Order: sequence, then C-alpha cells, then structure tokens
Amino acid sequence: MDLLLVSRRSRSDPSPPAAALELARGLAVAGHVVRWICPAAGVPARPESLPAEVDWLPVASTPPGFGAVQGRLADIPTEARMAGAIRDRLPGLVHVLEFGGDSSVNLPWIAERLGVPAVVNVARAPALCHRGTLVDETGTACERWLDARRCTECCLTPFPGGLTPAQAWRARLRRRLPLPTPYPSDEKFLSRVELVWTGLQAANLILVPEAEDVAALTSLGLPAARIRVVPRPLDAASLEPLYRAASR
Repeated sequence: MDLLLVSRRSRSDPSPPAAALELARGLAVAGHVVRWICPAAGVPARPESLPAEVDWLPVASTPPGFGAVQGRLADIPTEARMAGAIRDRLPGLVHVLEFGGDSSVNLPWIAERLGVPAVVNVARAPALCHRGTLVDETGTACERWLDARRCTECCLTPFPGGLTPAQAWRARLRRRLPLPTPYPSDEKFLSRVELVWTGLQAANLILVPEAEDVAALTSLGLPAARIRVVPRPLDAASLEPLYRAASR
C-alpha cells in the first residue's frame, strides 16, 4: 500500500518519536510505500536508521501554551504539509499515529475531504483530558471529562506543565469579570470536546491501546464498530489487515 504516516508533535524534543520510527521502518521492510510527516519543535533531522525507501517529511511545529485549550488541538503547519503531500500523490491511506493532546484533530477530516481513508490512533488521556492525564488536581482518577465547568476548575489549579501559581491566581480573578480571557474557560472546554468528536467522526478506523478507551470513546457517541483495540507497540503485521479493512 501507499501509506502516509503522521506522528505526534513534541513540545521540546526535536527527535522523531521512537515508536513512529519503528513503525515506518517495519512498514517499509514489509514492502509498503511509506511517507512520514514528522512535526516537532525545530526541524527534526532524518533518523539515521530510517530506510532510504521512506520519504521523510519533517515539519517545524510547536504546540501553543497550556492556556490555549482548543488551540492546542490545531496544527496548521502539519495540516498544510499533509494536504500538500496528498495533492502531490494520492496515498491509499493516512495513518494519524497520535490524535489529540498536542496534535491536530483536523487531520482525519482533511484526509476524508481529500478522498483518502484515515486510520487514527487514540489514547483516552491525551485526547479527552487537557492535562493529558485523566487525573484531577486532587490526584484522583477523573471520570468527569465531559463536564466543562469541572475541567475549568481542575485546569485553573497550578501544576507542572500547566499554569503557574501566578497565572492560576490571575485566571481565577478574570473568571469573575465579563472579559475575554487567555486562560482555560468553560467555553473553551466545550469547544475542545466538540473538536475531538468531529475529528474522530471522520476516521474510517480508530485504534486504541486498551478496552477502557473503547468505553470512553463510545460515550462520546462514536460507533464501537469503528474502534479496535490494538496494544502498543504498533507493528506492520498487526496493522496490515486493518489497513486493508479501512481502505475498502
């Protein structure tokens, strides 16, 4: 098959994701035609171990800050790179290796609009939780990720990788004022859930690592028939029949 892979972008690490590298290598060895779009902070260098047969398509893209909420789910440089690659040569399939979190939720929709089936890998924590943990500010496992007000309260608490104590104080103060705010808000979390749902609706096949992920995604209204549990790490042998099924 002619495959177009899109890996996750990194906030600070310019090196390509190891799991994506192994998959690209395995697919090429199995005889597939592989192009790999790899976004990262700075322009990632081509891995020395990547087979020459794999077309390397690096993208310089850094996620916005924690306060952006739904803005972190968009990635215009990577979206444009993927659209251009599809225009250059129509692939048989696009595989988005990590959905949500710091990666674009628009990629499956773009592929679908351009006439290419999309397979998407999703883990519930980065896709459904802005903190990326599904653990709230008290250290308790969270099951209220559809409650926008609860998400706002949680994400206005300072923690490493989120808001600083000063930012959290300003955010809570601004929450009482009828002014636009750059900090997490109820409206932004409502939009975040809708963007995640819309992106996944466009996927032909959704791959998740655990059965618990299936329950979380079906609670969004996504059909269970389009979701498969595929344990990590991904490999060419297990993906090939799924690729064929998704491209029919």
